[in-house]
Amino acid sequence: MTATTTRTDPVALRQRAVLRVRMLPVACLVGALLPAAARAGDLAQALLKSPSATAVLQARCDRISSARIRITAEQLRDAGGPPALDVHRLLDLPAADPVVLRHVRLHCGTMVLSEAWNWYAPERLTPMMNETLERTETPFGRAVAATHFTRTRIASVSLDPRASGGMTLQNTAVLHRASDDAPIALVVERYDDRVPAQR
Repeated sequence: MTATTTRTDPVALRQRAVLRVRMLPVACLVGALLPAAARAGDLAQALLKSPSATAVLQARCDRISSARIRITAEQLRDAGGPPALDVHRLLDLPAADPVVLRHVRLHCGTMVLSEAWNWYAPERLTPMMNETLERTETPFGRAVAATHFTRTRIASVSLDPRASGGMTLQNTAVLHRASDDAPIALVVERYDDRVPAQR
């Protein structure tokens, strides 16, 4: 009787190994292995197409989590921030009108996706929106979604992640409510190097 020898095809082994890899680590690895500049460029394009940075970041959070984690806004009660801007002028507000600064970090679970400074005009929002922004961890874009806001970009610059705590992109924009195009907020947003790219 002739013994039968079973050969193991290395290509087949690799294919089976790939099939055993779970989707979550793959998504994380893709984002981690892409160069920072490529990730920032990919993110910049996605943000350019959407008025809501919250929606873009939520979609990316969904890519790295199978648990459907909702992005949260950790409120930072401090005065730190980017260089001073002429907020009242950019929001087309009289000098005496109030403006509220909301400084937050946006999280996908334990991962920081961005840091944002939102100067908003409370008198142009509903009482419920103002209460949500003041008392909860709801991201700005979600809290004011009923305004159906649009975005006018003022500036977009690349950052050196080594000098900015891992941040690779900074956007500055004014948000306008759809009903009358009145500016409701000035935002400065910095995005973390680890935000996974769209692939």
